[in-house]
Amino acid sequence: MKRLLMSHAIIQRSLQHASLVTLAAALALPATAQDSAGRAVALEEVIVTAQKRQESLQDTPVAVTAFTSESLENLGIVDVSGITGRVPNTILLTTPSSNISMSASVRGVSSNEPSLAQDAKVGLYLDGVYIGKNSGAIFDIADLERIEVLRGPQGTLYGKNTTGGAINIITARPLGEFGFKQKLTLGSFGRTRSQTTLDLPRMGGLAAKLSYLDRSYEGWARNSNPRGPRELGRDDTSGYRLALNWELSDRLTADYSLDRTWGEGTSRPSQLSYANPDYVNLPVVSPTGVILPGAENHPFRQMIESGITDDRKKWFNLDNVGEERYDIRGHSLTLTWSADNFDIKSITGYREMEIRVSPGGTDNDGGAWSVPVFHNATERNGGNQKDHEQWSQEFQVLGSAMDDRLEYIVGLYYYEDEGEEFNSLWDALVPFNGTLLSTRFIPAPAGLGESYSVDNTSYAVFGQATYTPEWLDSRLGITLGLRQTWDEKAASILDTGAEPWTVEKEWDSFNPSLTVDYQWNDDTNVYAKVATGYTAGSHPIRSSSQAAFNLTADPEEIVNYELGIKSDWLDRRLRVNAATFFYDYTDLQIADFQSGSTVVTNAGQADLTGFEFEVTALPLPGLTVDLTYGYLDYDYNEYFVTLDGVSVDVSDTARASNAPRHTARLMVNYDFEPTRFGALSASLESVYTDEYRFNPRQFQHDSADSRNLLNARLNLADIPVAAGSLRAGLWGRNLTDKEYREYGIDFGAIGHAINTYGEPRSFGIDVMYEY
Repeated sequence: MKRLLMSHAIIQRSLQHASLVTLAAALALPATAQDSAGRAVALEEVIVTAQKRQESLQDTPVAVTAFTSESLENLGIVDVSGITGRVPNTILLTTPSSNISMSASVRGVSSNEPSLAQDAKVGLYLDGVYIGKNSGAIFDIADLERIEVLRGPQGTLYGKNTTGGAINIITARPLGEFGFKQKLTLGSFGRTRSQTTLDLPRMGGLAAKLSYLDRSYEGWARNSNPRGPRELGRDDTSGYRLALNWELSDRLTADYSLDRTWGEGTSRPSQLSYANPDYVNLPVVSPTGVILPGAENHPFRQMIESGITDDRKKWFNLDNVGEERYDIRGHSLTLTWSADNFDIKSITGYREMEIRVSPGGTDNDGGAWSVPVFHNATERNGGNQKDHEQWSQEFQVLGSAMDDRLEYIVGLYYYEDEGEEFNSLWDALVPFNGTLLSTRFIPAPAGLGESYSVDNTSYAVFGQATYTPEWLDSRLGITLGLRQTWDEKAASILDTGAEPWTVEKEWDSFNPSLTVDYQWNDDTNVYAKVATGYTAGSHPIRSSSQAAFNLTADPEEIVNYELGIKSDWLDRRLRVNAATFFYDYTDLQIADFQSGSTVVTNAGQADLTGFEFEVTALPLPGLTVDLTYGYLDYDYNEYFVTLDGVSVDVSDTARASNAPRHTARLMVNYDFEPTRFGALSASLESVYTDEYRFNPRQFQHDSADSRNLLNARLNLADIPVAAGSLRAGLWGRNLTDKEYREYGIDFGAIGHAINTYGEPRSFGIDVMYEY
């Protein structure tokens, strides 16, 4: 609590300083919605559904950032990875081995594990349907209307696996009248993207919208080895989405959507950042199982002698890089029946995905090395296959009572998923004391692998009510939420030639929340809340033995104490939203890489303290300034790991993964006076991310330095063409060509570490015609 009060004092001083800068310029503005040229001089109201009902962002006692369709267009965001750095204390990354798998961190709560047995800690929702796994979570979405990022545990309304927060992706509904939109993007590194959207007139109560997209990207890295593909990080994606809105009666509405995304490509190259020189003299194991002396035959010798650099490489020598192929499909049906004082809603969702990373698809050592015994032997590379399907059903009753002084939602939720996964790891030369890294190998001594299946079921009952008493001029709101969740999980290891290992486990969790908010005046709301979150237990399916596999990780839990303010000033020319928080985090689930095996354990307990603010100002007609900042202090109180059979507390040296202490963003946009040729605007954006680690226990070889990325955009909109309008934009990203690590893995005892780097400086053009 002391930390919370200290953070509250700090945020007050920070907000005062940030606000004074914009207040001074804004005071002279007239109290009008537009200037003489028609440019806005007041901030628009933003509607969100963070509490499962439509309400103003400024009236919602939740720390939430909303990206509208216009801001998504201006920022060039087409999937959730585009919001990283643009939301306080939030990082969303693409994992090294896949172009479509996500690693998300909100307020320091994150999960890097892409396996089907491990649940995410930041919930992802597409039109109200939960997307259950990190794998396949980054996919291009046609016709976005809004993205909402909810920070802090959302265990009451959203349920399990939202200890970090929740991300709502909302697509545009059919307009009910004829409309057409075509957008084309061309950019550096062979980037092209075409999106076509067609709205059809409503007929017999039925309105339809069809969207199709096609995207291609060659990647910025190249391969000099003729045995491998030349383009690294390549991604070719296609997709479509069908949306139907059917007004069955005055009270009953049905919304159906079908989406599919498929494609192929190669993963971004992994750059070798460290090789242990002590391993050069160790014996190695050949593909036939023969132990060879180390010094002359060891691949690490050439790695070390060739020199290892922290500079971003463009050219690689990879002899065995396979391709990733994926196919993701989803259906959702939302039925809404409206009575006078309440609505009944049913949300049904079904999703399935197939991912194939062929053997060699992930080259884990950063290159091919010529050795006397094996010409161009690649020391480590791997592949992956995933098949997953999920089905969910949610019933909600939303309404009001007591002359609208009581607003409520109650609901039932059911979710089930099942999947199978196979990981292959091929070691032409295994540097580990002349022994294999694992007793689980497929199908030869030098080829390691793991095959497993998962079968999970979850169901819950929940409710939340907000009461506004008559006293205090009806400015006080008291919100109480409750949720009870039951989870059943089963996992089986299906290694070839062995009896399956199967583990089944059940858990349950009770997640309450309490919020008190007060409307200080018509433009200022303050709130205090206590919220809880719960991440379901996990089976360590990538463990190297049956004994380790039986050590199931228990659920992790989090309690959030938060104070916040939502405020508009100066006739809505200045908006200041802020929050300070303290987390009590117990039974942390940590994926720890140990001697060729990934083990998920309950590491211990941590305290998190932080604050964040978002400021938007219109100091001059046409000029918009956006400033966001997040601060995070993450301390492990306990972090136990097993070293040589002994449990050791490493909390003094461990640091949270994907948890930078500081994140900030400044964007300045100016709208020039419109002309008959169109409306010109220009923007400049600076996105700062402090240094952070990729793994709590791996050190200098597994971290990213601080970085500041500079982006710019020039738009010309509302260009009259025929009966419609044209919009064109020039953009540049990472204008200073900053070299920075985006992701990394330190393989510990195996003796080396790898990292992937962010995209170099790039430029492009967007053209969109809308009718």
